[in-house]
Amino acid sequence: MNQIVYAYIRNSKAKKSYLNAIELIKLSISTPKPIGYIEFYRYKLFKESFYVSEFVEYNFTIREPLRNKTLKNREKIIKEFVRFTYNLHQKGVFHKDFSAGNTLVIIKEDSYDFSIVDINRLELKTITLDLAMKNFDKLWLDEDTLIFIAKEYAKLSGYNEEECINKIIFYDKKLKDFVQKRRKIKKGIFGK
Repeated sequence: MNQIVYAYIRNSKAKKSYLNAIELIKLSISTPKPIGYIEFYRYKLFKESFYVSEFVEYNFTIREPLRNKTLKNREKIIKEFVRFTYNLHQKGVFHKDFSAGNTLVIIKEDSYDFSIVDINRLELKTITLDLAMKNFDKLWLDEDTLIFIAKEYAKLSGYNEEECINKIIFYDKKLKDFVQKRRKIKKGIFGK
């Protein structure tokens, strides 16, 4: 079914990544510079696709400071990451796969730059407070880090701090509960 859908109805993941990269660059949001994409078909059915971009030299992904509580300048990196995310939201960018491995961190002399990757699932739309706080759910963080992020986001956005904290914890728990439930169902079906 996917071979027909991607051949005739929807853009491939590679084409979506390419088009999204062009949009991000227009918005002055850092992502590896797009070069192109290629799609392979067999008997007029879609088989696979590849997106090609320039390689970005980076120091680590945002996963490192989010998970490593002893990392030098951890708090500063996270604050700048929240500012970067707020900037995405102000420009109407909602990264639907905003996981810890999809934001690259580049160390500058006294600051940090960020670049987003795995961008085939972006949406350009108005970002509400709910969407903003939901956008952090795939980071899989402990409650202390979530609260820190929510407080920083509240400072930048002018949203109520308590409301940000409640919403970020709600969406984090909702995703974790969903994944846990799905694992239990799989275990029940497959016995693993």
